[in-house]
Amino acid sequence: MIGHDEFGLRSFTAELLAASLIGLALLGPAAAQNLSIPDSTLDAAAADRESASDFRNLLPLLLTSPDRRQLAAELESLIRRGDVTAAENSLNAAIEVGTLAIVLADHIKDPNFLKALQELGIRGEARPAAAAGEIVQTATSDACPLAPTSANLADMQQALEREQSFSSTVSQTLNGLTQEHNALAERLATETETQSAKASEIQQALERERQRSDAARIELARLQEENRSLRTTREQDNAAGSSKTAELEALLGKEREQAAAAARQLAGAQKDLRDLQASRSESMASQSTRVAELEKALARSQTRSDILNQALTEAEEDLRMLQEPLRPSAAPVVFRIAAAGAEPPLAAPVPEDIPVQATASLPASPVAGAPALTLPGAASTPSERVPTSVVVASLPEGIQPLPLAQRSLDPARVLPPAVSVPKSEPNPASEPKPAAAVEPPKAEDRLTARAQELLHKGDVSGARLLLERAMGSGNARAAFLLAETFDPNMLSQLGVRGIRGDAARARELYAQARALGIAQAGERIEALK
Repeated sequence: MIGHDEFGLRSFTAELLAASLIGLALLGPAAAQNLSIPDSTLDAAAADRESASDFRNLLPLLLTSPDRRQLAAELESLIRRGDVTAAENSLNAAIEVGTLAIVLADHIKDPNFLKALQELGIRGEARPAAAAGEIVQTATSDACPLAPTSANLADMQQALEREQSFSSTVSQTLNGLTQEHNALAERLATETETQSAKASEIQQALERERQRSDAARIELARLQEENRSLRTTREQDNAAGSSKTAELEALLGKEREQAAAAARQLAGAQKDLRDLQASRSESMASQSTRVAELEKALARSQTRSDILNQALTEAEEDLRMLQEPLRPSAAPVVFRIAAAGAEPPLAAPVPEDIPVQATASLPASPVAGAPALTLPGAASTPSERVPTSVVVASLPEGIQPLPLAQRSLDPARVLPPAVSVPKSEPNPASEPKPAAAVEPPKAEDRLTARAQELLHKGDVSGARLLLERAMGSGNARAAFLLAETFDPNMLSQLGVRGIRGDAARARELYAQARALGIAQAGERIEALK
């Protein structure tokens, strides 16, 4: 009895597994329409399609019991109505029952099996006898075709083994399908969440775009309103300014005519101006060339004049020095007076320097060795002098007295005027004084005077040359004037252009002039500070 029950349980489990396989076979096309299966799953499905012919041949052998047929009929009805979810739930329930049956089949002979079920609170009610009889009858009816012969029993045993192997294959396939189902479910959930997030982002972006669109519409309406107002204002301005435009165009025409006339006049004036400028430039160029040539000639002539003046001064000095021994004394006149038999008057001392005009007419006779004329009693008072006796020094041999007829010399310039001696007491205040000697101007003084004239004319370079030559002999005035040629203040007062001043050189020359006795040089030094 127990063996029969075990066989019935295994048969029931096999039926459940077969029904599950049938349901999966029926659900395969419908699930393929709704689920996107990965490439590996598609390969497995292709392999299943290849074994579809074997499954079709095996399916009639599996639908041998009413329960199997009833499960297959329910699956067919659900799939036909399109209720794939209900069909999957029915198959899952059958698979769970079959899985439980497979597990319990291994422990059905365990003595603790009943106790374990009872501890779980599972207690089944006894079936009625009729139901038990139906089960037994069903089992008997199922087993009746197999009981008569041992060949049928062997076939059934082989079929059972095939079903068991097929059940294991189905279990493995079912586990793979379950895993794939779970993976697909997770993937679907992930994709659903991703799609939801994307949809949310798209919704937010759409909302932002809507807000931008609304703002753009508002801005467009505002701009359109401003455009209409501007057009209205422009039309009004155009209507109001049409008359002004005509007036302005008329005025513009007049102004253009006047501008054209002015342009013509300006062109003529510019042409005349260019001609005048060209002629002026040519004349100025020629004048500047002429002025430069004249300035050069003037500088050369001034330099030559200065050189000639200096040479003349030196020649006059040499002439004076040469004529100094040849100057006549009072002796020849005394000789003439003595020869005439008259008493010579007493004369004042003859000055040393005689004008050049008087000495120029004298004969060049060697009188350098003549002895000096002695007049006894010349230095005594008038009471002590002897009026009747005159001692005249004799001339040396070879010296002739001057002829009386010679009038080339002016006696008034050669001899000083005679002084009459009164007979009263001598008065020292009334005694005649010797005439002051008139010295000729020195060379450095003439150079200084000439340099001062050049400086007043603006010729600073020529003045510097003369002043440097005059300063060589220690002339204080020359040093002062030379310092002025380097003084920037004095150059600006004179209006000199083209010559730069040198304050350091000016201070140095002012210091030399002050050392030579010019007090004004100190003030100039203070001004330069």
